[in-house]
Amino acid sequence: MSSTQKNRINSFITAIGIIFLLIIIAFILHDILLGTYSINSNNKISNVVISKERELTKINNENTKLIEKIDSVKNDESYVENIAREEFGLIKEGEEYFEIEPE
Repeated sequence: MSSTQKNRINSFITAIGIIFLLIIIAFILHDILLGTYSINSNNKISNVVISKERELTKINNENTKLIEKIDSVKNDESYVENIAREEFGLIKEGEEYFEIEPE
């Protein structure tokens, strides 16, 4: 085999290698930019996680308030009496109920 034929074969193999590498790079770029784990998808998932964390914090705060109310209902008779009077309009025996109409 002559030297020029070897050079042509080497050039051909190099060209095929470069084309193969370019195809691989194109697939990798496609996956990074548009694939399942792309930058855009990760940003969307991060936004959903942040939103759900805020929602969870809000629910935890509501649960804490409800637990405090339950504790008050169980342990504080004046709290229960206050709820009975204000929310249900109950009165003690011998008391009279007056409703004041707003002007």
